[in-house]
Order: sequence, then C-alpha cells, then structure tokens
Amino acid sequence: MAFVAAIALGPRIDAYNIHGEYDTRHNNPQNVLLGTFVLYWGWFPFNAGSTMSIGEGFDVLAGRAAVTTAVASGVGTIVGLAYSMKAHGYADLYATSTSVLASLVSITAGCALVRPWEAAVIGACGAVIALRSEKLLRRLKIDDPVGVIPVHGVAGIWGVLSV
Repeated sequence: MAFVAAIALGPRIDAYNIHGEYDTRHNNPQNVLLGTFVLYWGWFPFNAGSTMSIGEGFDVLAGRAAVTTAVASGVGTIVGLAYSMKAHGYADLYATSTSVLASLVSITAGCALVRPWEAAVIGACGAVIALRSEKLLRRLKIDDPVGVIPVHGVAGIWGVLSV
C-alpha cells in the first residue's frame, strides 16, 4: 500500500536537489532517534507477548522471543553502522535507524521459533536488504520520507520468507 501511494503521489516538491540527489535537509535527527528508541523498546514486549504463552507452562517461548529480538536487532545495528561507514565514510544516523527497525521487523515472524544464531543472520540480512532497497527507491525517484517501504515492506517480506 505504501509503495503504491508513494508512486501515485510522486516525490515531494523539494525531495531531490537540482542534481537529482536525495536532499536530507528536511530530516530531523532528533525525531528519527526518538522514534527509533520508542519503537525499539516497544518491540520486546510486543514480540514476547505475541507468543501468548506466558503463564501456561510455555514461557520459554516468550524468553526465546525476547532473546532472538535482542540478537537480531543488535546484529542489525552493527551491520547498519558498518554499511554506513563503508558507503558514506561516517556513521549515518538514518541508515542505522533503518537497519535497527528492519532487523526488528525481520525477526518478528519467527522470533519464538529460531535459534539465536539464526536470529543474527535474519537481522543482518534484513538490515542490508532494507538499506539496499532504500537506495534503489531513491535511484528510482520513489520518495518514501519515513522509510516504510524498505523497513516494513521489504524487510517484512524477508522475515516471513526466512521462517
């Protein structure tokens, strides 16, 4: 839905500069960091609570969901930092936030089923896939101001397929 809406609406008036490059002047790093922080800490009770098994003798599933969520997001963060260092030469807040959220989305489908090393692979791949798809969207001039398509769309599809 977000992809179709982004194509139908087209890019914002000043989303790209005169050279055709994406203009990040309108991004607010404080809001990006705050939003990522709130989503990050809300994801743990969401994934653990989604197992619907606490108190029924299957609370191991909730614990596994919390551990795999932490592992996937931690590895996704490291991969995002490394990716931005290689691509830009500095640690990019936006790329790191995208990678954190993409790794969280990627692990959600199988958080209670996978082992920690599998969660690391799922989170790392989700981060890279989201960052690469974000770059592709910018090249195609599809303006996604908050990164919904790469994070929830592309990384979400990867997470479902990885289960």
